[in-house]
Amino acid sequence: MKFISSIKNSKKINKFAKEFIHELPCDIIDPQDFCMNCFLDMIRGTAETITDLMKRRRVKDSQILLRTQIERFIKLKKICDDSSYAQKFINKTQARRLKYMQIAMDNGEEAHNNRHYQALKNVIKPEEYEQLKEEVDQQDPEPSVWYLAKETGLLVDHYSTGFRFFSEVTHCDSAELDDCFFLEKGEIVLIPYGSRNCEDLIPTILYSNYIMLESLSIVSQIKKIDIANKLMILRK
Repeated sequence: MKFISSIKNSKKINKFAKEFIHELPCDIIDPQDFCMNCFLDMIRGTAETITDLMKRRRVKDSQILLRTQIERFIKLKKICDDSSYAQKFINKTQARRLKYMQIAMDNGEEAHNNRHYQALKNVIKPEEYEQLKEEVDQQDPEPSVWYLAKETGLLVDHYSTGFRFFSEVTHCDSAELDDCFFLEKGEIVLIPYGSRNCEDLIPTILYSNYIMLESLSIVSQIKKIDIANKLMILRK
């Protein structure tokens, strides 16, 4: 019953978040305002997917996405705390463009037999490439998630106890096998997926819900929106 109740609450929160974000004003000229809305909607989308996966008892898959949700929350908090970070984050798009352009132009093993890189190589203009390279060279290095968590005061509560904890799941560590089998009299006995980690169902949902609500809260503070009364609908 607790699990079913948690799923229902999660759906209510996600529905509320979707309607709230839809009505949220957004100044696309303001990098901070634009990024806040984008990250808030990405966190909502992740929360919805986690809820759908949890209904199917896909705990590990949900925790992989929960780690993504935590990272997005940390970056959202940094955007809210430091308006200049929003523009820096947007500028990193240029660095990614340059990365793929370099791969295409080098025509190494990764690009040689790849039709996408070959097509990209044919449309790259040398002067455009040099200008982009100069812009990127002037940018500061991308800060790590650990650094952003430390800067925003989320190092203990979210990075160390959430983001890092789910790293083993995300990167397919050997510990993943513990949920697939056990040895009985020297023979491997397979375990139905998710049966051993069913105790993680409710905590995973609650953590995702918490991040969603906290994200709505910090954005509302920046935009000076009284969200407290709006949230009362979730109590019904």
